[in-house]
Amino acid sequence: METAFEKVCPVCGTGATLATKYCSGCGHEFRTVFHEKSAPVTTETAAQSNFFDSRWAPVLAVIPVLFVIIAMRTASAPAATEVVTPVTATSGADNVESMASQVGVGMTVDDVIRLFGTSSSTILATAPAKGETWYYRRSGKTLEIHFNGGLRVDSVRTY
Repeated sequence: METAFEKVCPVCGTGATLATKYCSGCGHEFRTVFHEKSAPVTTETAAQSNFFDSRWAPVLAVIPVLFVIIAMRTASAPAATEVVTPVTATSGADNVESMASQVGVGMTVDDVIRLFGTSSSTILATAPAKGETWYYRRSGKTLEIHFNGGLRVDSVRTY
């Protein structure tokens, strides 16, 4: 014995078979039409059809953006800081111009320390510049020595 399923018209209450598209009583168009010979739904096909629920698409699109923002926030460069260190040794040169003539591009930090001692103040540069700038003040003038990221003299300036 086979069970006959039917649907009921929401407008007039007339019964109709599942495959009917329009109500025979009032002409209402049914939203859902069932086909008599449809393939049975198995667990496998149901799992495949519900593999991705599109309601989650906006959330899934935002997650990588959040990771990038967090990574950028945590990897931001520190602000430039000034470190004041005392002068430990001098070469006897009080003239900034004569000191500048002794410094050559490519000299290391140790070479400059041997010549003039540590600077009276140092500014550590932030990324992407990377490096340090040392200042020697003598007789109201300043010698500025900039070291690149490899801590070699990049430029020398007096003012």
